[in-house]
Amino acid sequence: MSTFPSKLPDAHELNAADSAWMAGMHAQCFDELQRWSASAMAGLLRQPLTRAIGISIHGIPAGFIMARNVAGEGEILTLAVHPDYRRNGIASRLLHAFIEKETTHNLQSLFLEVMVTNQPAIDFYKAHGFEVISKRANYYQMPAGHAQKAMDGYVMNKKLPTSQHIHKSP
Repeated sequence: MSTFPSKLPDAHELNAADSAWMAGMHAQCFDELQRWSASAMAGLLRQPLTRAIGISIHGIPAGFIMARNVAGEGEILTLAVHPDYRRNGIASRLLHAFIEKETTHNLQSLFLEVMVTNQPAIDFYKAHGFEVISKRANYYQMPAGHAQKAMDGYVMNKKLPTSQHIHKSP
């Protein structure tokens, strides 16, 4: 791995053509239960309300967020940062980039689901103003042979300040 830059590069838009590397990174970041295929990524990115934003370091993909905004409510579908680049502010930059890009589309709140055992993700989202609002029993189906058949998931939500969701008139 090359040296990490002193300033993070700007986030950039991704599209279905990026789905292969996104799926590869997803596989490095999540266990087999939560991995998404390139075709699943591409299918989501072809949906009109879904957006993916990435950051590359020295031309190498370092992380991405995939989310959608439906009627002012954003849903974070996945957020992945390559293990070699974690704890450098990339996930925070990606989250803020999505919020910034969607403020012109009346984004009022964000929600996501996270496995109850994924404490690093829970801590990250809480540090960014999310709170657990409910628990979904047996939300994540476990692979065959696993001691548990399913794992619970938390639903987390963040309300955005009024100044962040002002609808801009045409």
